[in-house]
Formats: sequence, structure tokens, C-alpha cells
Amino acid sequence: MGKMGAFELNYSSDIDLIVLYDPDAPALAESGDAGMLYIRITRALVKLLQERTADGYVFRVDLRLRPDPASTQVAISLLSALNYYESTGQNWERAAMIKARPCAGDLEVGATFLKEVAPFIWRKYLDYGAVADVHAMKRQMHAYKGHDEIAIEGHNIKLGRGGIREIEFFAQTQQLIAGGRHVGLRGRQTLVTLEDLAEGGWISSEGRA
Repeated sequence: MGKMGAFELNYSSDIDLIVLYDPDAPALAESGDAGMLYIRITRALVKLLQERTADGYVFRVDLRLRPDPASTQVAISLLSALNYYESTGQNWERAAMIKARPCAGDLEVGATFLKEVAPFIWRKYLDYGAVADVHAMKRQMHAYKGHDEIAIEGHNIKLGRGGIREIEFFAQTQQLIAGGRHVGLRGRQTLVTLEDLAEGGWISSEGRA
């Protein structure tokens, strides 16, 4: 998910992961508990990646983009994840899933999951609730301290006005609006998406470097 999903990792980025498993895959003995096994593997993986040693650490890991993180384990079955997105998935999760890609394990299963969840991400029409959610997300961004001012000294290039988060938000909202009807706007990378939006006439190409 996130910048890792879009191949956009930068200096000191953390990585956003969702761990899914197929309980029917032939990876366990018949008496094995798939859920507990993958939970243990996930916890061990996270510990391995972000544990600080004399040589530093590999990545900080964030698992909070998974479905309902306050109520679910760190590894979730495919069926549970699909049921969640189909029944209670939120619009900010649609935006987050734009950058999703399989990165480890059974990549074919991961690709199948993304294909099955595509109708949740890419809708042909937005309802009023979805539009209201987009405005609410925008207000949350503007609530960040110092967002309304651009100052060279101390300006937060990630969260501040005109920063990375705002540019990503703009690109993703355009994708949510038009991507359901135009497959060419479903790319993961922000800069590529901006180019696609400009070439398609969705936004002005003025100011592009």
C-alpha cells in the first residue's frame, strides 16, 4: 500500500502493508490453524523489519491500513477482507487501495484479490456521500497546523500547503471521480497519474516541468 505500492518510497519512508491469507491454500497440515500461523508470521516479519540493531533497521512498518484495524488481527483472510470492503469499506479506503499491489507471497492470489476488489475502488458514479467524504478528507488536511501558510523556513513539504500529501490527494480524488469510467486513469504512481490527467484533458497541462 501507499508509497511502497506505487514504487514511490523516499528517504525515511515507512511501508504500509496489508497481510492477507487464503485459509484453503495447501500450506498447512489439515489440523493447522491458518489464522494463527499467519498472525505469528506477520508479527515476526514486522519485528524483523523494524527492530533496531547496531546497523539500524530496515523499514518502519504500518499495518493500520488493513480493514478495521482496531478490531482485526494483523493478518486477515481473503474472504474477510472482501466482505469488509463490499459491506462497510469507506471512501478513504478506496483512495488508499488505488496504490495497492501484491509484493510478496503468492502474487497470483494477490492479483486475484485486487481484481475482485476493483468494483469497490472503481465506481462509475459517485453518490453525495462519497462527495461529502472527499470534502471531509480535504478539511482534515487543511486542519494541519501551518497548512494555510507557505514559508521557506520550516515548511512541511509533506503535510503543508501544496505538499506531497495534498498533491497525492488531488490526483487520487480525480481518479476516484473518473477512474470508474476511464481505465487509463487507474495508475498507482502520482506523477504518472498527473500526466494521464493532463493528456486526457481532465486538468490543465500548464506548469508541468
